[in-house]
Amino acid sequence: MRNFVSLRRIIFPFVISMAMMFAMQYILFSLFNNEFLEKRSDTTKLISVAGDFFVSLLLIIFILYANRFVMKQRKKEFALNIILGMEKKHLRLILLIESIVEYIVTAVLSIIGGYLFGLLLFVLLNKLTENKHFTPMDYPFDVRAMLITIIALAAVMLVLFIINNVQISLQTPLGLLQSGKKVEKQRSKWVLSIIGFVGVTLVIIAYSCALMINPFLNEYHLLGFLCALASVILGTYLLFISCSVLVLRALNSIPSIYYQKVNFFSISGLLSRMKVNAVSLASITLLCTFLVVTLSLSLTTYRGIQKTIVSLPSEDYTITQLDDSSYDKQVKSNEKIIQELRQYTKIKDIKNVKETTMMAKEHKGEIREKGPGSGIMLNLKTEKDFNRENHEHLHLKKGEIGIGSNLEDIEKSKHLKLLGHTLRTRHLNEDHIDGAGALSYAYIVVKDQDVFNKVTQHVTDDNSLTTNAEARFDVNNSEAIEPHKEDLEDKYQVQIESKNERSSIMIDMFGGFVFLGTIVSITLLIGIFLMMYYKQVSEGFEDHRNYQIMKKVGLDKPLIKRIIRKQIIWIFALPIGVTIVHSLVASKMAYRLLGSLMKINYKDYLVSNLIILVLVTLIYGFIYLITSSTYFNTIYHGRKDD
Repeated sequence: MRNFVSLRRIIFPFVISMAMMFAMQYILFSLFNNEFLEKRSDTTKLISVAGDFFVSLLLIIFILYANRFVMKQRKKEFALNIILGMEKKHLRLILLIESIVEYIVTAVLSIIGGYLFGLLLFVLLNKLTENKHFTPMDYPFDVRAMLITIIALAAVMLVLFIINNVQISLQTPLGLLQSGKKVEKQRSKWVLSIIGFVGVTLVIIAYSCALMINPFLNEYHLLGFLCALASVILGTYLLFISCSVLVLRALNSIPSIYYQKVNFFSISGLLSRMKVNAVSLASITLLCTFLVVTLSLSLTTYRGIQKTIVSLPSEDYTITQLDDSSYDKQVKSNEKIIQELRQYTKIKDIKNVKETTMMAKEHKGEIREKGPGSGIMLNLKTEKDFNRENHEHLHLKKGEIGIGSNLEDIEKSKHLKLLGHTLRTRHLNEDHIDGAGALSYAYIVVKDQDVFNKVTQHVTDDNSLTTNAEARFDVNNSEAIEPHKEDLEDKYQVQIESKNERSSIMIDMFGGFVFLGTIVSITLLIGIFLMMYYKQVSEGFEDHRNYQIMKKVGLDKPLIKRIIRKQIIWIFALPIGVTIVHSLVASKMAYRLLGSLMKINYKDYLVSNLIILVLVTLIYGFIYLITSSTYFNTIYHGRKDD
């Protein structure tokens, strides 16, 4: 117990953070097994599995980092014990006893905390997916989730125990003493310049991929996304390793800046710190960036759920053909289905919708079937079909088309070159445009069928132009239809979907995304706090010696405080500054990815992104203030073994 008390600033945060992460694991396992959610939502298991994957990945990274820090701080203690006559087997016994105590405490905290916090998240998930009539009794204590959690925790503690034993066994007492005082080798200016050039190049590649990613996702665009992710991660590490040192060396060579009392000590101290801490600061930067992007996606999804639901057809039911038959055959099939449904209830307000869609290319305001440019989805209709479906009285002149698009070049153009034909444009009321969120689209209405045929006659790929017949209608009694819906779908190879069913699927899916984002964000926050806390403690142990040296050479205490505070502020301001730049550049890519699933616009995402940036900056500052008190306490008082 004496070790736990003397090392409380190191071990207690480790145990509490590990307990919080395994509490998240318990919550995900319990939601996966929850009968109430399983009966009401098909997405619960998928959300739990996806969440467990991300949380487990982050948990492994954070725990390995924390364990490495704890062992690094204890190597001096182990070395002194060996020098004083303690054998390594006795150290292993001490580590074993400590591991068992940590395991018991972590297990109790994670299970109790997981259940209590899980109840809160259970309520949140049900609110997001609009599940009603639930009570706390619907989230019972899950023994199976508890057993899985404590077994997983035992496996992690066993791995850490093995790693720690190997480290002790492979090093001599002198090696243990010196391992905590290793100095980063000074790299030459040319080596740092090359590393910096590669880092800048990788970040430029990542930014280019993020800004240029096409809204129509396929394997090539997924590869571009992975390329952007890998490039920004590696590029950030290289930039922190090289550019931070190069900038400080440049300031070091300017006498008017360097030879000022505060700057002299601050720049020298920062130069020493960045050589050692560049990698960990880059890690904090990337974690903060992932946190901003995850929360921005979650907030935008939450704000866009109702907008996406409102954009769905307003009729009670929609019949969609699943085969590749001709349009006329599809219309006749819909009529037969509606005729059969009339046996069970009254059908009214029938709307036959002709959907002709085409994948095309847009380049500088011109739309063509193939060639250079970005992908665009075309929705083509005749004036007659548009007026019938929307109860409008649109009248197009000869050589004129109605147009609506989310592309500025098309939306503002007075003429449009469409598949080789130049036509005047009349812009449609956006209420009638069935957009596609962040996907590039154009809703086009032509004068009549002759113009339609003329425009599409040179389309060479039969698969790129498809025409489907949808039937939408209202009913007096939907309950009378439901028992027969599945039989009719099998008989006619169609999908008969109710308005409530469509809304429920959307709410389940997007509510689940928000919940998943919340779980991952909480885990990221725990990791950021853990890394910042241990970074402050590590800096405090190192600066305690520097503080004593500066006192001995005659610097007064207020000046020492100014020097140290200036260094620490710069050290922890740098990650959040780079995070802001990364997340703003990534906003376009994140918007495109989310927009391929739901109806949103870039302005909505940008507002969410700015809100989250402010929030994360405040949280980051709050964490800095909390951990700073530990840092300054360590500087002034050191630790008992010093």
